[in-house]
Amino acid sequence: MDKAQLPKHWGGTREGVDEFCSDSWLTGPLPPYYFRKSGSNYDEYGEEWFSVKIPAREKLTFNYKVDERKEAVTKLCWQFFTEGYDLEFSVYFETGKKFVVDKIKLAATETKKEQGWVRLKEAGNYVLTFDNGYSRSRSKTLHYLLSLTTSED
Repeated sequence: MDKAQLPKHWGGTREGVDEFCSDSWLTGPLPPYYFRKSGSNYDEYGEEWFSVKIPAREKLTFNYKVDERKEAVTKLCWQFFTEGYDLEFSVYFETGKKFVVDKIKLAATETKKEQGWVRLKEAGNYVLTFDNGYSRSRSKTLHYLLSLTTSED
């Protein structure tokens, strides 16, 4: 082994921030993705993605209740992708059955993540839906990350 590869502590000539040749990246906090569980689905920012298989003729719904707050802004954010097949996606206001995000069929793939957000203006219940009801036989694997944030703006 070349002496230039060994730290001074072990008889080499390699320089570092101390005698053990520690690199500067060891002195700061480690990024979240260093702490992944084996087999889990985390992105490069350390956020955990959830995965679910939606059978043919079924749909997956998420319900969000927004309380009446005069000065708060509530945003519903989404990111998702499927394993090569399309899904219908929508967000609607349950009380008036009004679509906040119209029903759209998205041909999402592993290489393209669909993402977006919508401001939830009225107090009440909102429903986010991933719909595979039009498919006769093919189930779809969906990977998603959803969040509901409230801020004083």
